[in-house]
Amino acid sequence: MKKVKSLKVDNSRERYLTKNEILQLFEHTQDDEQLHLFILLALTTGARVGAICKITPRDINFDTKTISVLDEKNREKYTAFLGSQELEELLKKKGKKSKA
Repeated sequence: MKKVKSLKVDNSRERYLTKNEILQLFEHTQDDEQLHLFILLALTTGARVGAICKITPRDINFDTKTISVLDEKNREKYTAFLGSQELEELLKKKGKKSKA
């Protein structure tokens, strides 16, 4: 068996949520504000779970409507945009709660 070459398998695959799937996801998470915020951040920034969990208030710039995100795979920071008014309002609300 040592002389038999194994075939290369292409395991890469890209899959994006459809608009309908996104709407269903929002519908099912709207009762849990923290989960809803997490989903909005994930869809807006494209960041991995760990990167989203590490976002702090200082990473958010409401003047430029941007979020600084650490790409954990490459250990590099990139800038993502606050894609919606809803996301911006939830982040501001969350920031006020953490200060109280």
